[in-house]
Amino acid sequence: MGRLPAYKTKAKLAAEKEAAIQKAVYGYQDGTYKSFSEAASALGLETSRTTIWRRYANKSKPHTAAHLTQQLLNENQEIVLQNWIKWLGITGVPLSKKTIGPKVKALCGKTPSCRWILRFLARHPECTLGKPAGLDRKRARAFNFTT
Repeated sequence: MGRLPAYKTKAKLAAEKEAAIQKAVYGYQDGTYKSFSEAASALGLETSRTTIWRRYANKSKPHTAAHLTQQLLNENQEIVLQNWIKWLGITGVPLSKKTIGPKVKALCGKTPSCRWILRFLARHPECTLGKPAGLDRKRARAFNFTT
C-alpha cells in the first residue's frame, strides 16, 4: 500500500499529541504527576509544559475546538452531508468532488475548495469517491438478442 497523504498523517499526529496532552492534564489532576513539567517529560511532551498548564487552567482549547467558528460546516451540517453521501451510495450513484461541492454550497452558502473536499473525505473514511464503470461488452451483448 502507498504512502498516506500529508494531511492524513498530520491529522493523525495531531490527534496523538492531543491525547497525550489530555492524559497529562488528567494525570496532574489525579495526582499521578506532581508538576506540569513532570507530566510533560513523562509523556514525551517536552515543549508542551505550558500547553498542559493552559489546558488545566482552561486558558486554551484544543486546536479543533478553538477553530469551530472558522469551519465551513458545523457538526450537524457535516452529519447531514455524511448521510446524503451514504444515501447516494445506497442508491448506486457514484460520488465525485463535483457532486459534493453543490451540496455543501446548499448547506452553508459558500463554495468549498477542492482541498476542503479532500480533507472532509480524510476526516470521514467511510465516504469514498467512486468512478462509474462502463457497461461490459458481454453484458451489452446479452441485452441485444439475435433474431
